[in-house]
Amino acid sequence: MAELLVKAISASHTDPLKDLACYKAGDPVVVQPDGHVWGAEEGLPRFWIIKVPSVTVEQALAYLERSPDRTDRLRRLWRLNVSSLPGNVRNQLQNTGTITVTPAQISAYMERK
Repeated sequence: MAELLVKAISASHTDPLKDLACYKAGDPVVVQPDGHVWGAEEGLPRFWIIKVPSVTVEQALAYLERSPDRTDRLRRLWRLNVSSLPGNVRNQLQNTGTITVTPAQISAYMERK
């Protein structure tokens, strides 16, 4: 029921304030329903797609939460912790740009910043 588009490489800006608005590697960008047709630019090398068939879009939207802190409000509170992925899952993600995971796995792989 949900698919997450996650930034695979960090964007940056020389201005530190503008850099706060830049997505960093692992930041979830958008949530779409299962079967969403992603655009040509919504894949490797800039993005990963995480499919979570047993999680609703409403549940997955929690990963798009932003910081309530006024000075850091543009930052996402969650990120995909790539180092926590098992080697075979990490390799699949880096080679194909897509993985399918269970609710328990997505909970383990996402971390609060």
